Amino acid sequence: MKRSVTLSAFFLFLLFVFTGCNNRAPVPKFVEYGRIEIPIYNYSEYQFDRFLLFHSNLAKIQISSSGRSDSELWFDISYPSYNAVIHCTYLPLKKDGLAKALEDNHHLVYSHVSMADGIDQQQYVSEDNNVSGILYQIHGDVATPIQFYVTDSIANFLRGSLYYESGTKRINIDSVAPVTEMVRKDVEHLMETLSWSHFIK
Repeated sequence: MKRSVTLSAFFLFLLFVFTGCNNRAPVPKFVEYGRIEIPIYNYSEYQFDRFLLFHSNLAKIQISSSGRSDSELWFDISYPSYNAVIHCTYLPLKKDGLAKALEDNHHLVYSHVSMADGIDQQQYVSEDNNVSGILYQIHGDVATPIQFYVTDSIANFLRGSLYYESGTKRINIDSVAPVTEMVRKDVEHLMETLSWSHFIK
């Protein structure tokens, strides 16, 4: 009888151990998107006080605030159907302001390097519009896969970063790859066609 009780206790102990091993810590879920179809679209112009840009007609311009000074500007290029937004900052350059703007931009881009699989850079120069800049594509599980800046190196500096709005959940970056590619092309178009106000004819 004592042997039977001992065996029963032993099997209960094993059951407890194996059951406990299956209680793993919860893994955070990613926001998954279904198949994303990108329709054919055109570009619309938007005139700011200091510059003119062209944006996708799938997107909307939303002014966030006037920034930290009267001439600084924060605005969003929002894609409501895709929960995507490009947060943009325009800075009027003062004396020696370009070096500081480029330093801040470099920090914002490369602060993601620990999570990135790689960072590609594409340089743009338009002598006709006095515009130069860099488009950054940041690969991997990062918060912002696209960043860019454009400047005339004298008086104007504009930068932007793409984010996906998902609340507290993380985005599966592979599932939004078609949107990221669309936005990359839109940013290319913006950089190639942007004009500073004193250059607009």
